[in-house]
Amino acid sequence: METPSASAAPYDLGRVRYVTERFGGMQGLRLVPFGLYLLVLAAGTAGLVPRVRPGALDVSLGLLLMAVAGSWLIGRYYDSRFGRVAPMASGRGSAGAGTGALIGAFTLFLSGFVDARLDPPVSVSWLFLGGVTLAYWWGPLRRRRVHYAAFGGVFVLLGLSPLVTGTLSGPPLDYVTYTVIMGLGAIVCGILDHVMLVRTLRPLPPDADA
Repeated sequence: METPSASAAPYDLGRVRYVTERFGGMQGLRLVPFGLYLLVLAAGTAGLVPRVRPGALDVSLGLLLMAVAGSWLIGRYYDSRFGRVAPMASGRGSAGAGTGALIGAFTLFLSGFVDARLDPPVSVSWLFLGGVTLAYWWGPLRRRRVHYAAFGGVFVLLGLSPLVTGTLSGPPLDYVTYTVIMGLGAIVCGILDHVMLVRTLRPLPPDADA
């Protein structure tokens, strides 16, 4: 009876399945350019970057296009290093994901409208973001993706903060704070997802086929 060599570290097949089923979403470095874009917008709104100011749509659009290009280039890096994973022949393909994204974007817009027009005692949009983030976290391997639970908890606390501050427009719900938190969330969660992807899809040991 053969025994595995000491160098052939066992693979966590459950984690491999989880990562490969969500391969596109686990390419976390693709989020980093958008996180940086949000941080630059926040800095411009706060007056720290003179050319990036509220209302400068040409600069904002240019920065967004740079973020899209950066994300695309990082996607090419993932293709060259890990290859591609064919989507499963089920309802979890790109069409289902696209529909879910459209519904989520519309619901977020609607929650922002409720905040702006109805002046509720809490921030509906922050609570919605918190609920979506926590729902995304809750599932297989949630112990390894606690960063989503942490940011989801922050979003929920921000959503409830008007009960203490009495306002939906001042700190900590003002635009600068909102943009900074979203930017940091994209960067931190993206980097940690990338680390999980790299550790899961590590190369086989040289003697794996022996």
